[in-house]
Amino acid sequence: MTTTKTITKLEEKLNGEYAESLKSHKLMVAKRKEGKKIIKQLPEGFADMRWYAFQKLEDNKWYLETWGMEEKEADEFIKKIKVMGIYGLKSSYRAYNNSWQYTGSFAVDGIEIVIKIDGGSKPPNCRVEEHKEFKEVITYKAICEETEEEL
Repeated sequence: MTTTKTITKLEEKLNGEYAESLKSHKLMVAKRKEGKKIIKQLPEGFADMRWYAFQKLEDNKWYLETWGMEEKEADEFIKKIKVMGIYGLKSSYRAYNNSWQYTGSFAVDGIEIVIKIDGGSKPPNCRVEEHKEFKEVITYKAICEETEEEL
């Protein structure tokens, strides 16, 4: 005689969360293991920068992003990575905080690393122009017909 145990919705939820957590942990262990190999191949001082993100994009391709660098510090770092052989270095303007960021790639022991530097000075051939946009804002009110009350 077999008995079947019913699982409650709460148990299902907890089991699902546990499985997701376990999967996330296994991915983090693998990421850390690969990351340690990459760190050994990086130029001196490179791994000591303030990094915001380190993510695997695909096999043999990783993404690194700095965190809020001061303009002077970012410019010095950009000079260093240019000497290192970074390619495709492009600047982009971020209007929300009136700053610049730089993105490029380099290879380390057969692994491509895409890097974004959060900061840096305005590129010499660029200018920032004020641009004003006027947009119509539409708002809605909920009104109950029975009481004509606005909610």
